[in-house]
Amino acid sequence: MYTFAPIKDAETGAAALAIYEANAAYYQKIGEPRPTIQTVLDDAKELPPATPARAKHFWLVKQAGKPVAVLDLIEGYPDQTTLYIGQLEVATPRQGHGRAIIDQLKEQIGSHGYKRMELAAVHANKDAAKFWLALGFQLLRQVEGELSPGNQQLLDVYTLKLE
Repeated sequence: MYTFAPIKDAETGAAALAIYEANAAYYQKIGEPRPTIQTVLDDAKELPPATPARAKHFWLVKQAGKPVAVLDLIEGYPDQTTLYIGQLEVATPRQGHGRAIIDQLKEQIGSHGYKRMELAAVHANKDAAKFWLALGFQLLRQVEGELSPGNQQLLDVYTLKLE
């Protein structure tokens, strides 16, 4: 069982940064600089246009009290029946945490009226594509997106219908 704690202070911010730093190869692959505490702070505030702040949940995911992942969720985006995964970053990939976190999330949101989950992953990140497809997500479309100023990337948008 995982617990979800808001990333809102120096301690949780530092734990999130450690997870980001464990994924240095990912940042290099997508053309982003090495993450810093400012990266975490920026991610904590980032929202799609016209989305209220109350819709955002930026969490440190823990198992037995140990930080294992960062999860960014946006309720009701791009529509009211969708839960959008803005980020899932696991400290130690290929240990089953990502799948288990998504499975737990699906169980917990089942009674909240969401009909699907959606996310976008950088097209160049083939490991992400394999992961999301293995969880039952389907490629919905591809779009151009700006990860940071000057870093345009092709993004794969995935969706999962919830039962």
